[in-house]
Amino acid sequence: GHGYYVEIFIGTPPQSFNFLIDTGSSNFAVASKPHPFLDRYFNSSLSSTFNPYPNKMVHLPYVLGEWRGFLGQEIIRLPTIKNISIETTMSFITSSNDFFLYGGNWQGIWGLGYDELSRDENFGGNGVTLWDSIVRQLRIEDVFSLNLCQEHGTMVGWLVGWLLLGGIDSEDFVGNLHYVSLRKEWYYEVVIVDLSLGGASLGMDCKEYNYNKSIVDSGTTNLHLPNAVYNELVQRL
Repeated sequence: GHGYYVEIFIGTPPQSFNFLIDTGSSNFAVASKPHPFLDRYFNSSLSSTFNPYPNKMVHLPYVLGEWRGFLGQEIIRLPTIKNISIETTMSFITSSNDFFLYGGNWQGIWGLGYDELSRDENFGGNGVTLWDSIVRQLRIEDVFSLNLCQEHGTMVGWLVGWLLLGGIDSEDFVGNLHYVSLRKEWYYEVVIVDLSLGGASLGMDCKEYNYNKSIVDSGTTNLHLPNAVYNELVQRL
């Protein structure tokens, strides 16, 4: 799959782009140069609110792909929140390698990870995420919920889920809501204690399951496993 994305307006007057929802990073970034896989990119010369930061370059590598760009400040607007503009620090992508996808239909990425990732100089070093800006400026609860699918037959057009800012919709699930502890607040890092196939545990050491970390990442549609765990799983198929 090509991932889950939402529409966000950037600049003044607003330019519309789709942003990949990524809980596996914390940078908010949009393409600012042409790319063969993109049908549009942010044109800073058309925005009166564009404010680049001098000598603030960004390089963000992922498990697959990477991009480079620079930091700046802009105004963003969310389609479902009328007449409200949010001022935020963001990244403007000038070059990339294996990042944008052919037919992906998104031109940027919204990293919803903790700001600890953004404070690392290797990840931009700005320390302020778009989510931080939204919580502070809209004065909402520091909670978001993400539904990446809908019940079969209930999809409307191209909508296949939703991102709810500031809370949880109790009508969207049946039964109890279960919480999982985070090992560390940077990625959404959890600890996997067991993995089973057909009801039978793989019986491996907990360290094997979590090498070198286990994260909840909405930015990929793939399931990545450590080599030892993958090999054991394949042998049991």
